[in-house]
Amino acid sequence: MTMQGDEQPGVVRVALIGALLVIASFVGGKAARDAILLSNFAVTDLPLFVGAAAITSLPIVLLVGRRFARHGPRGLVPALGALSASLLFAEWVLYDYAPKLGAVVIFFHLTLFGAVLVSGFWSIINERFDARTARKYIGRIGVGATVGGIVGGLIVERASVYLEPSAILLVLAGLQLLCVALQIALSRGAPPIAPHAAGTTESAALKVVAKTPLLRNLAILVVLGAIAATAIDYVFKARVVEAAGKDGPLRFFAIYYTATNILTALAQIVLARVTLERLGVARSIATLPAAVTFATAGALVFPGLASTVIARSSEMIVRSSMYRAAYELIYTPLAEQTKRATKVILDVGGERIGDLLGAQLVGLLLYLSAPPETLLAAGLIAAVVALCFAAALPRNYTRALEQSLEVRVPGPVPVPSDMSA
Repeated sequence: MTMQGDEQPGVVRVALIGALLVIASFVGGKAARDAILLSNFAVTDLPLFVGAAAITSLPIVLLVGRRFARHGPRGLVPALGALSASLLFAEWVLYDYAPKLGAVVIFFHLTLFGAVLVSGFWSIINERFDARTARKYIGRIGVGATVGGIVGGLIVERASVYLEPSAILLVLAGLQLLCVALQIALSRGAPPIAPHAAGTTESAALKVVAKTPLLRNLAILVVLGAIAATAIDYVFKARVVEAAGKDGPLRFFAIYYTATNILTALAQIVLARVTLERLGVARSIATLPAAVTFATAGALVFPGLASTVIARSSEMIVRSSMYRAAYELIYTPLAEQTKRATKVILDVGGERIGDLLGAQLVGLLLYLSAPPETLLAAGLIAAVVALCFAAALPRNYTRALEQSLEVRVPGPVPVPSDMSA
């Protein structure tokens, strides 16, 4: 599934630039989404919006997963990107006439589309390169994604200084249209893949996840990770809104995302490849719950804005560097149609289920007037449980590799040492 000869570096360059733009749009969208919502509603309303967005997005995620399974991401992801850009233009107009309604629509739109477009881009990458080639280039493409996070934060920070708050929506729309062009270019020249049989359903994809140990444990880990992130994120945003005062949180979020993504770039360059080489693909997944566990424990011991920022940024840095590189590679032993049917469901559906459960947990604790430390403790517990499930992934991954090789080459075939868990 790779380009041959001299064309390969060109494909990697397109993938790298595409990763940069996709993540720039995603990071900019998160900063704009949160700032616009929290400028129009109280931070205590945040769990309600997170939960409602998760419920709304789940059926859409299942539908997108079904379309991915039948037709693949190459045509669908650029179409979704173009639709998202069009919605941003419409929301820019709406926000001027009805700020509160516009803020809600923007939050729902960017919560769903941001994650789907990122997952869809990585699905294109996953189909574009085989396991060995992906292992060679995924770090380089990941650096492009990390630089994109820095670019996205800088764009929002400058926009918050020179433009009206809603103007960032136009900037995001332009970024998403550039992403569409690069995704089309990335798909051009790739070998055709036959559509899946029409019988593929959402329930069939969920059954595949339930019956595949690798995917089942990965799904649980994704959900628990989202629960932990939601609890920590609420405490983080509540303290940011309190500290920002009347100036609003947009510039703070922009600076925060820029600084976080600079640190992510350093982690991607210095640690991601070393982590994969020394721990292997499956064990590198555990870096995310491990980082959340230690950082959140620190925030409990030393409460305050600074420690909460460290806890939240630690989750984001590790998720976008060591964890992301390992997470994308862990799918490579699976059959093409298995990846198509399940990846977006795990990527986005698992995250939304975790968001929903996390929002319910935060809402319940707020109803009980629990202090911020209780919310952090809930996130810590979720991270520790996620670590337990991560411990099973190396065995699951090794077995998936063995089955993949058995399908390609009849008879027993030893697992190559450079692809061990």
